[in-house]
Amino acid sequence: MKRLKLLRLWFARKLGFARLMCLALLVLFAGARLWDPPPIQELRLRTFDMFQLIDPRHKAARPVTIVDIDDKSLARLGQWPWPRTRIADMIQNLTSNGAVVIGFDVVFSEPDRLNPDLVASQMRYLDDATRIKLRELPSNDQVLADVIKRSRVVLGETGLPEVLSELDKSLPFTGVATVGEDGAERFLFEFPGLLRNVPIIEKAAACSRSGPSATD
Repeated sequence: MKRLKLLRLWFARKLGFARLMCLALLVLFAGARLWDPPPIQELRLRTFDMFQLIDPRHKAARPVTIVDIDDKSLARLGQWPWPRTRIADMIQNLTSNGAVVIGFDVVFSEPDRLNPDLVASQMRYLDDATRIKLRELPSNDQVLADVIKRSRVVLGETGLPEVLSELDKSLPFTGVATVGEDGAERFLFEFPGLLRNVPIIEKAAACSRSGPSATD
C-alpha cells in the first residue's frame, strides 16, 4: 500500500491526472480521425462548411471562366448552332486574351450545315459564278480546325448505347479519372459506343474528353 501511495504521489507530481486526461483525449480523437466513421465524417464536413460560411476565402484570381451561350447571346447572334467560323472567332479571342486551355461541352459530330459548298448546292437563284466562288472557299470545319491547331482545345465526346463505328485509336483521347476508394468504377455507366467530332476537327484538337455533352 505504501508503494502504491508513493507511486500515486510521484505520478501526480510528474504527470498529473489533467495531463493524462488530455493525453487520453488526444489518442481518442486521433483514433477517431484515422477510423473516420460516417458520423465523424459528416460532422467534419459540416464543420468545414460552417467555417466557409463564417469566413469564406476570397480569391484574387479566377483561373476558370465559363463562356455561356445564353438567351442574350442567341438574341444577338442568332439561333444555335452558330456557324463554326463564329466558334473559331471565339477560340481566337479567348487565346488572344490568355486562355491556356479551352474546353468544349459540345460535340461537333456532323459537318457544318453552313459550309460554303453546301450553301452553294442548297441555295436557289445563285448564279454560276457565285456558286463557283462558294465552292472554292474553305469549309467552316476547316476554318475551325485551323484555329484549333493554333490553340490548346479539348473537345467533347459522348457515350452511346450502340456502336456506330470502330474506335479510331489514332485520334487523341483521354479517359475518365476517379477519386475515392477502390471499386468506385463499378458505379460508373458503361457505353459500348462513342460519338466523336468530325475527323477534320477531331484531329486538330489537343485531346478529347468523354462525358455528357450537347451535340452541335
